[in-house]
Amino acid sequence: MLLPKRRTTPKVAAALALSVAVIAPLGVGAASAQAVSPTSVYATGFATPAGLAVDATGNVYVSDYAASVVTKVSLVYGVPTFTQLGNGFRSPLGVAVDAANNVYVADYLNGRVEKITSAGIQTDVGAHFTNPAAVAVDATGDMFVADVHDIVKVTRAGVQSTIASGFTFAKGLAVDAAGDVFVSDSRIDSATNVSVGSVYRVDHASRAVTQVATGFAGPEGLTIDPAGNVLVADTYANRVFRLTPGSTPTVVISDAYYPMAVAVNSAGQILTGSLGDLGLKTGKLVATVSAAIPAPAVAMTALSAQQLRSDVPLSWAVNSMANVAAVDVRYRTSVGGAALSAYTPLVTGTHARTSTFSGGSDTRYCFSAMTRTSRGVASSWSAETCTTIPMDDRALLRSSANSWVSTVNAGWLGSTGSTATIKGSSLTTTKVRLMTSLSLVAWTCPTCGSVDVYVGAAKVGAVSLAKPGAAQRSLLGSIRFSPRTGKVKIVVTSTGKRVSVDGIAIS
Repeated sequence: MLLPKRRTTPKVAAALALSVAVIAPLGVGAASAQAVSPTSVYATGFATPAGLAVDATGNVYVSDYAASVVTKVSLVYGVPTFTQLGNGFRSPLGVAVDAANNVYVADYLNGRVEKITSAGIQTDVGAHFTNPAAVAVDATGDMFVADVHDIVKVTRAGVQSTIASGFTFAKGLAVDAAGDVFVSDSRIDSATNVSVGSVYRVDHASRAVTQVATGFAGPEGLTIDPAGNVLVADTYANRVFRLTPGSTPTVVISDAYYPMAVAVNSAGQILTGSLGDLGLKTGKLVATVSAAIPAPAVAMTALSAQQLRSDVPLSWAVNSMANVAAVDVRYRTSVGGAALSAYTPLVTGTHARTSTFSGGSDTRYCFSAMTRTSRGVASSWSAETCTTIPMDDRALLRSSANSWVSTVNAGWLGSTGSTATIKGSSLTTTKVRLMTSLSLVAWTCPTCGSVDVYVGAAKVGAVSLAKPGAAQRSLLGSIRFSPRTGKVKIVVTSTGKRVSVDGIAIS
């Protein structure tokens, strides 16, 4: 498609793609097999999606050759959002992303490689490239660049060296877990005037160059799948191939038009570009769909041990939102210290990432979640996160009718609180409970009073409500002790000072 120092327009390149013969790639000495996977549209709106890379959370980075832009595509519940990265590109081709989410762009016609950090800072990496068509980064952070006839390595320290030469036009790069570099190379056969190409491996240690497969029509983008196989975007053949060591290359995608790049995400989905109308930017990304692709894991955001109100804020995070169609959330309860109940669905098939649950007094709630893919595959339920809504003050017996005054506040548990100023005033639970800790939900202020806390006849703690600063409602005490059984009693120990209790958290 591209030639060094020659500005071949995408329309000319597309026409060229139609004029070349489709040659089935041959593993060295073997015939090609077919194992095509169905695909679905991942995102649209590109002129020529020429480079692809995927980060650990499923974001896809796309270099658009004809539009001279690089775009980050984030898919959430099947809906893509687009963020343009960097600026000043001229026909960018290959793109790569490292473990720190730094993005590297082979800026083809500018003869440079650009690094864009996760904070958006753009800098040149390496120097004196001719027409860099592909870029890859290994696990240590070293960068490799396909620059026409040469493969150039740039270490993290900035040391630049050529590790392999003699290619006709190197267009694709990938680095495997062992550090071996794979290169796609193309040339025009002088006898037939047909584009032919091969994939080579550059040994990590010896730098020896070995042909891995040949007979491609126009191999460009390369990547390594989770099993260590090489995936090849054979642009002129409109195919994506998988090269498995010791086996015949197989076609894995056959319904993309002019695929220039290939990437694979953590779920095993293969993505490639498909050319459309260049002016209208109807080019798209397509991704393989399979019932074998697992649903990503989901985790509930941790909750505090006790809540200061009955509305419990919930949220959850998925390790790859790109592969999630919906999330289910369930919960179970323990009322008044009893055993946890069976699970009850909270939300099913939601596209949200947060929810609010309205709970009851003196109840423990435990929440977990699971994801589902568009093919109906479900993940395991996540680990639970649990919280307790304290016992409301209205559930406590007052020592006398005149010792406590009800206070109304919409933000309090049950919208009420109990206030006393008389020493000896008490609040007591109605039932005997087994417990190992206690906390008070009460108001603090510089002139507030104090209370003693009892379980049965035994005093287990003293709590001062006198705190500097403006009055505020707080969770106080955090009194822990060996398991005890009895009724809880809160006794005012100050005289003439305000004691306002909203509830008791028992566990």
